[in-house]
Amino acid sequence: MRAVVDFDGIICDEDTWELIPRSKSMMQKLREEGWHITIWTANNVERYNEIIGFLIAHDIPYDEILLDKPRATIYIDD
Repeated sequence: MRAVVDFDGIICDEDTWELIPRSKSMMQKLREEGWHITIWTANNVERYNEIIGFLIAHDIPYDEILLDKPRATIYIDD
């Protein structure tokens, strides 16, 4: 099973770059249930390392980060 989760507006507030409440617990639940977690973002490649840093700093589980919207079983998007 593959879950694609939008970084912008689901995990991270687009304006303040703060963690969105409940996003960490949602991501941890997906991991516990065995989902392959893909973080999808409309950000450009220049922000890629910042996004990785954000995910690490907030201990958000993920398997991959994509800049293009991939095929998925479910999408969690805003």
